[in-house]
Amino acid sequence: MAYTASQLLFDILPRVGNAKPTGITVFGAANSITSIIFKKLLERNSDLLATGSLSAIIPAGQYSFTLPTDFLSPAEKPYAVAVEGLVTSLTTQLTTAGLTGPNLTMINNLLASSGTLVSNIQAIVTAQPLVANVQGIIDGLTASQQHQHLQPSYLNDDYDHNEYGWWEWYGLNGESWEPSGTLPHKMKIINTTMFIRPKVVWDISLKGRYFQQPARVTVPADVLPFNSLFDEVYREGCVKIIVEGMAMPDADPTFLSFVHREVETVVNSRVHLTPNRRTNRSTFL
Repeated sequence: MAYTASQLLFDILPRVGNAKPTGITVFGAANSITSIIFKKLLERNSDLLATGSLSAIIPAGQYSFTLPTDFLSPAEKPYAVAVEGLVTSLTTQLTTAGLTGPNLTMINNLLASSGTLVSNIQAIVTAQPLVANVQGIIDGLTASQQHQHLQPSYLNDDYDHNEYGWWEWYGLNGESWEPSGTLPHKMKIINTTMFIRPKVVWDISLKGRYFQQPARVTVPADVLPFNSLFDEVYREGCVKIIVEGMAMPDADPTFLSFVHREVETVVNSRVHLTPNRRTNRSTFL
C-alpha cells in the first residue's frame, strides 16, 4: 500500500504536536530524508532508483532529443527500435500515396494487430500496388536492424568528436562526415540532451531504463518514494528532525548512521534476491 504524506502527518503529529516550534515543516523534513536516502542509493548504484522508463521518438534526419526532467543517468544501454517509429512514417506515406478512408483504417488495424509487424507491412505492400515504393523500406528491415543498443561515449573521453560544439557541427553537416543509417549506434549525454549518431533515415523509438530523481513531497496526497521500503525511516526521522530542529540532518553522525543502516539492510537483501546455490530441503529443517 502506498504511504502518503497525509498518513505520515497522521502518524507523527501526536509525537511532535507539543514540541517547541523550530520552523521545520513535516514536508521539509521528509524531503531531507528523501535526499539522504537517494544519495546513499546512488552511491550503491541501487536498482531502486532505476524506475524511469525512457521512451522517445527521434524523427527522420534528427540526431538529438531533450531528456526527461527527472533523468539522472542511464541504468542500462538505451536501445533504438526502428519498427515502432516506422509505423508513423508508413502511415504518412500511405496517406500521401492516396490511401485514405476505409483503406487507411484497414492498414492501421493491420499495423496494430498481433504478430510480426514486418510481415503485416509486407502483406499491405503486396495488396496495394500504390505503395510499392515502401518495399525498399521493408527490404532494409533485417532482424539486426530492428533493434540496436547504443554504445555510450563519456564526458571524459579523449575523443575530438564528442565535444558539444562538434555535435552542433554534426547537426548541420553530419551527412558529409558519415552517411545516415537505419538505426543509430552511438550516443552521448551532454547536460540535458542525448545525442545519437548516425542520423536516421526514418522515425525511430529510443527506450531503456534510467536512474530517476525522486519526486519531492509538496501536498498531503503525494506518495512517499521508494515503494514503502523506508516508511519507518520517514516516521522516526521526521520526528527527530522536527523536535531537535535539525536544519542539516546529514551533518548529524548519529542520524546519518541510522538512515544508512536502514538503507544498507534493504540494498544488501536485494543483492541476493535469487539464491546463488541450490536450495536443499535441509535448509528449512
